[in-house]
Amino acid sequence: GLQLTGVTFSDPAAVRRLAQRLAAVAGRRLDDARPWVDARLPDGTRMHAVLPPVAVGSTCLSLRVVRPR
Repeated sequence: GLQLTGVTFSDPAAVRRLAQRLAAVAGRRLDDARPWVDARLPDGTRMHAVLPPVAVGSTCLSLRVVRPR
């Protein structure tokens, strides 16, 4: 299920930079020409990110971490 974390960002641009770096690690592009991405990171974590104006207000980033068995 969902877990609250203590992660904070200095500003909306920091969230965008993180989302773009994670997308690049997954071999995908995230920019104004391609403002959303669904990808799997090398460790199996799934990510979904959406940039404005598709996302209202600021970048939306979701990480779904694989639970160890």
